[in-house]
Amino acid sequence: MGLPVLPRVVLTQSPFAVVVSCADARVNVERLFGQSFNSMFIVRIAGNVLGTECLGSVDYALKHLAESLKLVVVLGHSQCGVVTAAVDSYLTPHDFGEIAFTHPLRSLVDRMQIAVRISATTLQSQFGNDVSEHPNYRAADVEASGFMNAAVTSFDLAREVENLHIAGMKVV
Repeated sequence: MGLPVLPRVVLTQSPFAVVVSCADARVNVERLFGQSFNSMFIVRIAGNVLGTECLGSVDYALKHLAESLKLVVVLGHSQCGVVTAAVDSYLTPHDFGEIAFTHPLRSLVDRMQIAVRISATTLQSQFGNDVSEHPNYRAADVEASGFMNAAVTSFDLAREVENLHIAGMKVV
């Protein structure tokens, strides 16, 4: 299982992947990938939003655990609460104060807006200007925004890996 065999022996970190995942309690990263202790360096934040502290954790892993790391994964999931809040604030901006009622929550929702806007624009370009009138539009926008958020975060992390000059590291 990767646990130390001898008492008082401190195990060296040797994860093969950095995973940026949502903090949602339903998302059990190790179980999802069939991994155990010490195999993944997991950074969890609601909505897998790439803020300063999250990026600092990823940078730490990339700089200090590079010998064992092979992969950076951005793990989005369906029915994410932060994605839903961001879509709702986009669709009903007059309710923004009720949706994102604290500064920290507003920060998460605000960072998600790029993905939400891209998804809404894409749905409109694919299905016409009236798509937002469809009864399932909100659900489709939430789902598309979750995927788009993971893609945007992956793109940002790929640039970060490139800026750190880490050769051979894949970002997915």
